[in-house]
Amino acid sequence: MPTYEVPRVTGGTEEVETYSRLVGFGTMINYIIGTGVFSIPFAYYKAGWRLTTICVIIFAFLALVCVFYVVEVLARAEGVLALTDSGKPLLTESSSLVNSGPHAHPHAARGDAEADEYSSAKAGSVAGRGRTESTLDAAGTASEADAAGYPRNRIGYRRFDFVAASRLFGGVRMQVFTQVVMALYCYGVLWSFVAVFASSADTLFFKYALSKDCSIYDDPSHSCQTGYYLWVTAFGIFVVIVSTRDVAEQKWLQMIMTVYRFCAFCVLVISAGVALKYPNTFDPESSSTSAPYISHATEHVKWSGFGTAFTFSAVALNVHYNMPNVIQPITPKRSLLGLTAAGISVAAFCYLLIGALCGMAFGSGVTPLITLNWNSYTGRAGGWGEGHTLWWAYIVKLSVMLFPTLDMLTVYPLICIFTITGLFAFFLELIIPPMLLILSHNYMVSRWGKGSQVTPYSTIFSGRSVAYAVLTIGLLAFAFATYVTIFPDQAAEL
Repeated sequence: MPTYEVPRVTGGTEEVETYSRLVGFGTMINYIIGTGVFSIPFAYYKAGWRLTTICVIIFAFLALVCVFYVVEVLARAEGVLALTDSGKPLLTESSSLVNSGPHAHPHAARGDAEADEYSSAKAGSVAGRGRTESTLDAAGTASEADAAGYPRNRIGYRRFDFVAASRLFGGVRMQVFTQVVMALYCYGVLWSFVAVFASSADTLFFKYALSKDCSIYDDPSHSCQTGYYLWVTAFGIFVVIVSTRDVAEQKWLQMIMTVYRFCAFCVLVISAGVALKYPNTFDPESSSTSAPYISHATEHVKWSGFGTAFTFSAVALNVHYNMPNVIQPITPKRSLLGLTAAGISVAAFCYLLIGALCGMAFGSGVTPLITLNWNSYTGRAGGWGEGHTLWWAYIVKLSVMLFPTLDMLTVYPLICIFTITGLFAFFLELIIPPMLLILSHNYMVSRWGKGSQVTPYSTIFSGRSVAYAVLTIGLLAFAFATYVTIFPDQAAEL
């Protein structure tokens, strides 16, 4: 894929290595589907399958709307900076605000065929030569907007993030607020990454390489502790190396992890499905007496577990503050809304499928992290029968149980077992995106008039009234999650 030199938000230029929409989709999936997907069966058992399913669907819809908000904010930010960039053009497939004078950027005009999606005038320029003709967008209003001096709100390849957008549209106070939230959230999540990776890797290494038991949380031996710290060191070295590279430069790692995720997911689903054909060994008293041996321990609605289902569902699809990194290198930038909708939908489907299937297979025997149920997998009598472990069962067992360990190495996925860290996820997913949409809307209209806020990514949810409603829901969800976290016993009695 091509590499482009683009202006930085903070000044100067940088080279951006691009990737395809398929790689962008895979990267988005890596951000979303972390170890949290394996916690939903426990939420199904605690709150009931119907209540948990409703919670996941509702928050998946809200997460999708807020992802649309992020895309629209990025388009407005690029439009504003391109219009006020001292003659530097907007680098997108459909840009018409390109100067052909001495200040024209050497890579401003690309002549991509994809520009036709937003224009009726075909781009015919080559690198090093700007084009001055006006183009029409999908609605046929681009030339009028250009004549009126409106920004061309198109997402380009310039790097943005939540902090930069907050500073542009909300000033220093909004910037500081966003920075504090992101710093606290990232600190807590990275702390969890280290603990999950090191403890999981240590336990698996001792069990399968040394044939010894090792649990860092249960009276660990000296060698077990030493192994834990060595894995912590290994994690740190790997993460530092990977973190110095841009998302586009990690595309092969991300695609490999995406393939592994889906393979491990398929192994888990198939093995759990096969288990339903044999007598239930985890929950024999509550399961059916004939195939399929479905456990009936998971109720339809269990209000005492509503807090668990609510808090998990609310942050399980938190990908929003990572979306600028996902979107920036994608080329071409057609159908960005479709790509983001596909990512959220696929992730939500995975959550629901794992929750329902494992809930039926394991019932009251489900563990808080469902991969731990595969620790006793033997491959006999549906997978969990008595007897020594078959050779191929080790492959099934390790492919599932290694998921949390390898997941931490990619850094991106989120740990969605709800803790104090999860509280900050509400801000990044359901509060800051609608705030930025409202602030950017007000910024554009106050400077260029009504209509200047419209982007190719505007939807029926782009109005301020809808954004205020989403923001209100986000604040109420945060308040309830805070109550559940501080007073879990009282919340269970509601």
